[in-house]
Amino acid sequence: MRITWAVALAQVVLAASHVLDGDLDFPDAPPLLPGSAESRQVGTPAADDFIRRLHPSITRLGNHLYVHGGSISRKFNGTYQVTTSNSTLAIPLDTAWTNQTLRMREIQHGILPTVNRPILWADPSRDALYLYGGDPVAPDPAYAKTQQYYKLITTDSTLSWSIAEPADAFKFSQLYQPARTGFTVCNGVGYSLGGYATSNTDARFAEPKDQIPLPGLVTYNFATRVWTNESIFDAFSTGGSVVGGGLRDHYPTGGEALCLPDVGKAGVVMFMGGRGYSANGQTPVPMPLTDVLFYDIAGKKFHWQMTAAADGPEGGVPRDRRDGCAAMAKGKNGTYEVFVLGGFPVSGGSYHGLGDMWVLTIPGFKWLRLSGADLPQGREYTSCTSTGRHLFMVGGVSEAGKGGWNVESTDPWTQGVGVFDMADLRWRDSYSPNTADYDSPLVVQDWYRGGGVATWNEGGMEAFFTAPLPSPVPGGPNPGSSSLGGDASSNSLSKGTMIGVAVGCSIAGLIIIGLLTWFCLDRQRNKRSRSGMNSNQDVPGYKPELPVGQMQPSWSSNQRQYQQLQQWTEMDSQREPAELKPEYLPYELSGQSMATKKATSTR
Repeated sequence: MRITWAVALAQVVLAASHVLDGDLDFPDAPPLLPGSAESRQVGTPAADDFIRRLHPSITRLGNHLYVHGGSISRKFNGTYQVTTSNSTLAIPLDTAWTNQTLRMREIQHGILPTVNRPILWADPSRDALYLYGGDPVAPDPAYAKTQQYYKLITTDSTLSWSIAEPADAFKFSQLYQPARTGFTVCNGVGYSLGGYATSNTDARFAEPKDQIPLPGLVTYNFATRVWTNESIFDAFSTGGSVVGGGLRDHYPTGGEALCLPDVGKAGVVMFMGGRGYSANGQTPVPMPLTDVLFYDIAGKKFHWQMTAAADGPEGGVPRDRRDGCAAMAKGKNGTYEVFVLGGFPVSGGSYHGLGDMWVLTIPGFKWLRLSGADLPQGREYTSCTSTGRHLFMVGGVSEAGKGGWNVESTDPWTQGVGVFDMADLRWRDSYSPNTADYDSPLVVQDWYRGGGVATWNEGGMEAFFTAPLPSPVPGGPNPGSSSLGGDASSNSLSKGTMIGVAVGCSIAGLIIIGLLTWFCLDRQRNKRSRSGMNSNQDVPGYKPELPVGQMQPSWSSNQRQYQQLQQWTEMDSQREPAELKPEYLPYELSGQSMATKKATSTR
């Protein structure tokens, strides 16, 4: 997005209605304490003194989680106080801890602005963190006039933030400093979708209450230090070339972004939720979760994909939400599970945090309601990320709106850190690095075992998921886990027991082809044996047609790599071959595999 476009849009917005006070993105709060307060108390208050953390960002890099931004409510010398968070916190992942024993390392910054939910990108190849944008906690003219982003080398002994240098300073200067974007990292590039700019984030805007949408996908290549900005008009505008999506002429803010690194030729980025601002500055509307947006990195194209509602009395599609969080994990059979939780409704006038927990499984694009895993208390203005089987949720308040947020409402999570086991679907007050790897929870496995498949829409993601659905890995269940017919409500997991109807058809067809090929080859070989040598003699130079334990089938690398091990046993080559009678020619198997029938019948 260039300045010329933004200025034109600003003129339109200035002629329209201002955003209502109740729709502002930063709730009112008691006055902040001066920045000279003791840094240890400001960054990480003692567990007994901590009350709440509001509006942080979180990411993982190496053996740490890094938390930055927002404000802290704490009890200090018998009084409740609110301060800006003036340090970056590092939470260890290579050692076990409980919420009471957790000690977060503080990294002082000095030069960084105090902002809510800044873009926080992690670059594992260079052990670096990058910080950019965000809403200032309080109006800061210096921040609004400064177009900068920052870098932290986490392996540097000094552990200090510095101003980063783009490869092309002019191109970078053409970007507006954003707030409330959906951001993530995918295969060495940082992505930031949408968001808005105000006079508090960028001095090139005059009116403080004009939240002007930024209709672009901003990228930053960590290796080349090159910034780009691609238009998203085709995906969000009436008349755009991208088919699908339930909302037009509104541009996203306050949503979530996630990376599927091995889908497509170079990965895809997924965007979901939040709210949409129209170009004329009218009241924002929900970005419904009936559709999710994908960006194909290799093809540089957007795709809208519809989702399927959850079944049952508590089913449906998650209600619209903003300022919540989403995290992703990849199952052992290749599915992705997207966990969505927290936030508060865009519509309806409620400022109460949402406590419901949902999972969207991909490639089925099916919503599943995890009613037994709800948050202990609704939570908004929060942030989360995942590693292994753990989802980490940091910060948030139960209610924050036009009237502010209750600085005396103590967080039920000590130090404001929640740990969720995405496999067992349980909230915990501790973390250990010595836990089993993540696998899809049973509720997801059951859906695929029951023949669950995606409903594809025109222009959606079907071309990226053209291979069969996940198939089971042979062998019995893990010790202590349930079998295929186990109770779906159990918290223990079987080992890779998902299967789809398409997999059954493919495997059955391959078995039939293999058997027919063996019969034909064996028949010809034995005819030659009877004509030229004694039937009791060994056949010289004989080799099995298909080695035992060969991987079968294997789909091409540009499709989803769902593979199944099939153990093939070589038949006795000295046995007299039996001629198949015409009336016993093999029939084509039905669309449902025997494995699927068995799994279904034991539920």
